[in-house]
Amino acid sequence: MEDKSVLQNPAADKQNLGDMVNLVDIRGNIVSTATKLDAHLGEGQLHLAFSVFLFTKSSNKVVLQKRASNKYHFPGKWANACCSHPRPGEEVVEAAQRRLGEELGLNTSLQEIGNFIYRARCEQSSFVEYEFDHVIMGVVSEEDLLELNPSRTEIEDLVVVEPESLLKGEIFSVERSLVLKKEYQISYSDIAPWVLPALLVCEKRINIHSA
Repeated sequence: MEDKSVLQNPAADKQNLGDMVNLVDIRGNIVSTATKLDAHLGEGQLHLAFSVFLFTKSSNKVVLQKRASNKYHFPGKWANACCSHPRPGEEVVEAAQRRLGEELGLNTSLQEIGNFIYRARCEQSSFVEYEFDHVIMGVVSEEDLLELNPSRTEIEDLVVVEPESLLKGEIFSVERSLVLKKEYQISYSDIAPWVLPALLVCEKRINIHSA
């Protein structure tokens, strides 16, 4: 019997677990649909997703969000600017632009640069992410960065970091976050499991030196 105890969390009802996602084969071809909840139960069903990475225009730093503590999976982890699932019939980049507006209040040009498959289980919810993840990249100016309007139901805080700090897998410091104006020590275990493999896809397209 599947463990649906996560639904006892009042916040879960507000996170659209009944929404439909696209199930895909290992080549990313859509084969069916399922609810978001069903796609994440058991060992997970391979489904379509996207991860948006924003890089600052002048310094090539990457924007990270701290996922809200009431998220039904991977709460409180640091992740890329935003990530989600295209709706059935929705193009991936179109979905990414929609979600970027919903989570950060930002409208900017985005480009798909690659994809990968990963599977990871959340310790808190036992949900499994098994995703064919399209990596989407965009650029944000330092001026627009200061005008971001993050949804507090999705995002607790924002930081901007050197991408090589992430790729090294070592503890690194953030002196002042964008929303809460806090200092953070961020380690590998604080980062959502899809971030580093997705960043490696970005590495092939931009000048990131991880050595």
